[in-house]
Amino acid sequence: MSEAVRTSESSRWQLVTADIGGLSAFALDDGARLGDALRAVHGVEGGAATWLEHRYALRGVSLVGSGSRFRLVVHTWPEHGMATLDLSSPESSATEQLRRYVDAVVAFAGGDGAQRARFKSAGGR
Repeated sequence: MSEAVRTSESSRWQLVTADIGGLSAFALDDGARLGDALRAVHGVEGGAATWLEHRYALRGVSLVGSGSRFRLVVHTWPEHGMATLDLSSPESSATEQLRRYVDAVVAFAGGDGAQRARFKSAGGR
């Protein structure tokens, strides 16, 4: 399992991304249950949030969660056993916040072959 961290901060928000491979194709196509796993993490983080789900015609989902202190976007590619997570947050602990969401995805869809997420950051706004 490999991990690379890239972090970028603006004066207010950070954007941290993670790519995860080796996940269960079946689980990655189940947006409702994946959303439940992500909402459970957010419940621990606290605060109100709105969650949206988009299902693609063939396979895969995109989930978006947003609140006053975060925006999380998750895209799945079941055919490749991959998911990406993008977290925007004004918190200095954005990478740690994203790790909790990644852990939830791996626990839900990880299976035996899950590769550790590669973390990156891009310029914030």
